[in-house]
Amino acid sequence: MHELVSILRARAPGLKVLHTTGNARNARVNNGALDPGPALLIKPFTLDDPALRLRALLERDLLRR
Repeated sequence: MHELVSILRARAPGLKVLHTTGNARNARVNNGALDPGPALLIKPFTLDDPALRLRALLERDLLRR
């Protein structure tokens, strides 16, 4: 997945990516490969969670400018 994100970001700098896990605690998160912040959506999630996480991701980026 990281390779795909790298390729896409090379073509579209600033591309936002929302990662999802395959289970409640993905081993890659525990090993520090992914930031467990707004850019990570952990299953199971509600119907509202993806929109809330995307909003947090976009707002975080706006605050950094």
